[in-house]
Amino acid sequence: MFFECKFTESGGSCSQTEPLKKGPHKGITQCNGKYQLQSNPVNGISSMCALTGKGIVYWDAIPRILPYSTQIEYAPCPFAGSYFQWMRNLTVCFERARTTFKRPVVIVTYADHPKLEISQILASSNWRAFADSVREEAITFSSMSYQRIIGLAESAVADLPDEVAIWQRLRRWVEQKIVTVVSGRK
Repeated sequence: MFFECKFTESGGSCSQTEPLKKGPHKGITQCNGKYQLQSNPVNGISSMCALTGKGIVYWDAIPRILPYSTQIEYAPCPFAGSYFQWMRNLTVCFERARTTFKRPVVIVTYADHPKLEISQILASSNWRAFADSVREEAITFSSMSYQRIIGLAESAVADLPDEVAIWQRLRRWVEQKIVTVVSGRK
C-alpha cells in the first residue's frame, strides 16, 4: 500500500519537459511533451518517452493499469503535466506489488478544505475521469482526507481516552495548519 501525502500542494509534473537548470546541458529540454518517437538531445537516445530512454520503465506498467498503449502516439503525453506524479505512484506500487505477490493500493491523503488546491483537484471532473480510468482489476486507487483518517483512528480507539486525546491533538494541529495556509500566514 502506497500513500501519496499532500497538504496544500498539487501533483507533480514530469521533469523531462522542463529545461535543465544547471550543468553542461543547461536550458535543454529532453522531451517535447508528446509520447512519440523522439531523440533526447542530452543522451542521443531515441524513444517514445525520454524516461524510457533512461531505463525508467513506467511505460511497461502503464498499459496494464491505465487506458494507454505503448503502440499509440499521444500529443500531448498524458503524463507531461500534473498527472505524472499519480502515474508514477501507480506504476511503482503496481510493480512492487507484482514482485511481492501482493494486491497494489495507492491512496492519496490530503488536507480537505475548499480553498486548498489539492481539494479542488480531487473534486474536479478531470480528477474523477483520471481516477475512473485506473483499471480496478489491476490496482486500487483512492483518496482519503487526513480529517477522515483521524476520525477513523479516533473511532478505533474510542474506549482508550489517552489514545483518543492523541488523535484529537493531531486533529487540532491539522485544522490549525489548514487555517494558517488558507489565511496566507507562514
